[in-house]
Amino acid sequence: MALTGKDVSEMCRWRGIIDDACRYVKAHAAVTEPDREQSARLELLAAAYAYRMLEICDTDRITSFTAGDVKFTSSDGKTGRAEQLWEQLCRDNSDIFNTNGFIFGRIVTA
Repeated sequence: MALTGKDVSEMCRWRGIIDDACRYVKAHAAVTEPDREQSARLELLAAAYAYRMLEICDTDRITSFTAGDVKFTSSDGKTGRAEQLWEQLCRDNSDIFNTNGFIFGRIVTA
């Protein structure tokens, strides 16, 4: 909640996303028994992922979604602050967080 700037009273509304973010980061951790410093970095990754999901879910920028042949359309095409933070943290923590393979993010069509 500190990353998002939202009031702590809103936390229960987003609890599922926060829990999912923790599970997501744990599932993609490249270390099985992280030390204290690595645990702190993984916690920051989970917070950033939750922030990213909050931004996606709590935005009016997405103007369309198609399920068949998956297609998203955004009205402004800008990368949000949470997305930028997530991408940077993934790069900075690639030694403990596995970004190889398919990690669902944004699908961009030409």
